[in-house]
Amino acid sequence: MRRRADQSWVPWREYDALDDVPPYILQYIGAILLAWNFIEDRLDDVFCRSIRCATELDRQISSRINGIDGKIEIVKKALNLFPIFTPEEVIELKETLGAIQTYKGIRDAIAHLRLPSPESPVGYSHARRGMPQEVLINVGSLSTLYAHLDELAEEVTWLYRLIERCAITQDEIDDHDYLAPPGIRSGSEFQDGFAQFRLHRSQRQSLPPLPQFPEEPEALLRREGHQDNQG
Repeated sequence: MRRRADQSWVPWREYDALDDVPPYILQYIGAILLAWNFIEDRLDDVFCRSIRCATELDRQISSRINGIDGKIEIVKKALNLFPIFTPEEVIELKETLGAIQTYKGIRDAIAHLRLPSPESPVGYSHARRGMPQEVLINVGSLSTLYAHLDELAEEVTWLYRLIERCAITQDEIDDHDYLAPPGIRSGSEFQDGFAQFRLHRSQRQSLPPLPQFPEEPEALLRREGHQDNQG
């Protein structure tokens, strides 16, 4: 759905985004950005509970770490320190964090994209270190991406609830200087929480994959433009 771009051949023209870009494209772009805002905010919650910082300082600390990638790497390290999770469970949780990083690249390209024309199925962006990128911006691509983010939001919510439960438990362990009681893992709250996390993770992974560029962008633009003229 996103790749490096060669814009040398792209025919750009002036237009009004609100009046000329199809409303359903604008609707999906807005929905994707709002869905991502929720995921990013929930990731901040995961980060703050992972490092168990004081409530009055959590957002202060989180907002001073530049970018999501740094927070995710810290959370990954913190997961290794929770004695409640098995190594296999840590791998599952880290996979979700890695998925966030993957989706972020596509979200950034969409957030910073420019369309060469209102009907273009391909947008262009310099969001990644100044390197030009192109991203599919047709309804099929945007709707598939939104479905992935919608499921990821639930997945990250359950990740947060697991981290929150384990952080509270770890506080209790530290206060009383004893190891995690074996009953915590077998308790319904932990087991049900992990079951919900796995459910949404599985549902996200079973969704249709994000569309890939089937051909060179110039051919794609010509083909879609031809179809529009026929319609």
